[in-house]
Amino acid sequence: MSKWNDIEARNLRKLLKKVYMHLICAILKLYHSIWKSSYSIKLGKNSFVIFPSVFDPKFSMSSTLLASTIHVEPNESLLDMGTGSGVLAIIAAKQAKDVIAIDINTQAIQCAYMNASLQRVKNISFIVSDLFAAVKKDKMFDLILFNPPYFEKSAKNMMERAWCNSNIVQFLRQSKHFLKPKGRIIITFSSMGDLELLYEACNRLGFSIKHKREKSLFFERISVFELKKRI
Repeated sequence: MSKWNDIEARNLRKLLKKVYMHLICAILKLYHSIWKSSYSIKLGKNSFVIFPSVFDPKFSMSSTLLASTIHVEPNESLLDMGTGSGVLAIIAAKQAKDVIAIDINTQAIQCAYMNASLQRVKNISFIVSDLFAAVKKDKMFDLILFNPPYFEKSAKNMMERAWCNSNIVQFLRQSKHFLKPKGRIIITFSSMGDLELLYEACNRLGFSIKHKREKSLFFERISVFELKKRI
């Protein structure tokens, strides 16, 4: 009887997780459909422009959590994967030696470039790329940031790629070749995503994984992890 109850409980959790995922995706889609032109948001003491086709970081707890976790030494090089509006890249660039900001969305790169210009941050290079495809093969980083999509749901457009169609395994597989021997990766991940897959991929691809911090909101828990290549 206990085994049957465990199966029922797991099935109920899966169902609730799926319902929650579809609800959040619907809310995000509605939120972004409202804005037909660029608008401004405030993060801390700074203002940022958000293009209609670019994910708004204020909507996501993971963005603000990752922003508060960033620590870069003045001599370090950093890559911000999936930069979106460029908020994380700009925060990091004010600490780091140099930053490369990457996004597959051309509009996101244009938005990030505008925000860097408005903030008068000049040590960022912007690249339109599907993960590391357009990064020079000999480029190595001390720190790679990634606030990945984690919903296991097919993205229907470029906007939905910000939260759907998880590509974490592909990212980890490629990132090994661009991380310095003592470098680190800081990523966020949600309890709505496949955490078992994340841990399995880290183990299989030779990464240690350390839980740094987390924050809970209603039905979801966002965690920040630090990954390093095992020596």
